[in-house]
Amino acid sequence: MALATAQKPWRDPDTAKLTTTRFYDGLTFHRIIADFIIQTGNPAAGLKRGGGPGWTLVREEGTPNGYAQEGALGMVDAEDDSHGSQFFITAKPARNLVGRYTPFGRCDNPEIVRAISNVETYPAGEGEKSPTRPRKPVPLRRVTVTRQP
Repeated sequence: MALATAQKPWRDPDTAKLTTTRFYDGLTFHRIIADFIIQTGNPAAGLKRGGGPGWTLVREEGTPNGYAQEGALGMVDAEDDSHGSQFFITAKPARNLVGRYTPFGRCDNPEIVRAISNVETYPAGEGEKSPTRPRKPVPLRRVTVTRQP
């Protein structure tokens, strides 16, 4: 939430300087797996994999039954305690993600998630299991955070 609302500084991959602008606004969904997930949060998506805010978070349990419905938000990680800024949104229920990725919220418009999850992607590259890179950039214009009681 702090990156989305500009409450926590992050390191700009282009300048290597700390900034406190809204992190997610204008990023793209750089990884798309058809009818499964869409992923964003990498400020260096065109440059490298694994980009983030310049710091990491400890893995948490997340919300109970977090992946029981479509539109679940989950933290991307490379391994334990490597959460940063990247997250995905599920296009359908994904109980197979329980215990592997921290669920932390829900997208209030799963129809858009499903539409994005079905955009055309480039063929899988060498060493990739499936095509995931969209042919046309899919921007994340603005993130709005609301808390549910």
